[in-house]
Amino acid sequence: MFTYFGKEQQYYIDDKNYKSYDEENNWKQLYNSETNIYYSFNKDKTAKEIDGSKTTSQIFKVTKLDITENISGYECKAFQVETDNATTIYYYTPKLKINISPFLKHNFGEWNKYLKEVDGALNLKFVVTNHKNGFIWTAVATEVTQQKLKTTDFEFPKGFELKK
Repeated sequence: MFTYFGKEQQYYIDDKNYKSYDEENNWKQLYNSETNIYYSFNKDKTAKEIDGSKTTSQIFKVTKLDITENISGYECKAFQVETDNATTIYYYTPKLKINISPFLKHNFGEWNKYLKEVDGALNLKFVVTNHKNGFIWTAVATEVTQQKLKTTDFEFPKGFELKK
């Protein structure tokens, strides 16, 4: 998956938005809860706008797992989600939580359903088994830091061409 997503991703989230960059500091994604728009960025300086209310799976079956794992100094619990094309195991910590209200309309990627399931707890690891495309993708947080973020940190970046 590093061909598409990069070898690393740096995620930033505040009380109503999130964004990520790859290891070369290239924009990868941006979400704005006020507009409920998700942006996916490409290395060719184009971005795709996606309506955050778009549901990407008809299935969201949750199975609690009796697994814990220490990730970046946090004791994480786990649960499994079955969707139309994938099985994902999420490892989350209740010690890192966000208010889910601004994200309730964020159907895309089932983010709102995930947040409801864990009462706003953030995941520090996930393992996706994509049945349709035949791959397994594991992502693990290597560092968690708290920092002050401004509203301007989540503005659509200059120099990108928007493709709908």
